Amino acid sequence: MSEYLDNNHVDTFGIFLVEKSQMCPGLYLPFLFVSSFHWGYKAFNADTKKFVSHINKESVSATNLILVPIIENSHWTLVVGNLKTKVWDFYDSLPKKTHRAILPEVISHLYEDTTTSFATDI
Repeated sequence: MSEYLDNNHVDTFGIFLVEKSQMCPGLYLPFLFVSSFHWGYKAFNADTKKFVSHINKESVSATNLILVPIIENSHWTLVVGNLKTKVWDFYDSLPKKTHRAILPEVISHLYEDTTTSFATDI
């Protein structure tokens, strides 16, 4: 196993969170999980829409949060979009301006791939 969390590790945590929320309805706020591969594939100009195909008008209207993990240069952060309050929170264990600087680009890329799913610009 490698020394750091990679996309597969982060996605596994996301899958477990989704499964637990299905086993225990009402325990968590409704959320959508975006694979960390979504941002990772953008670096290679590869097809990223397959990682957000579950995001549509119905899923957006039924959720409160969008969880977007980002792995950049072996460091991972988490972006959480609250669709009800229209606020984005950024979680970083090693806060640096360089980590935060990527945030607008990540959100814009997510919106580009899911634009028809939202009633307003996220």
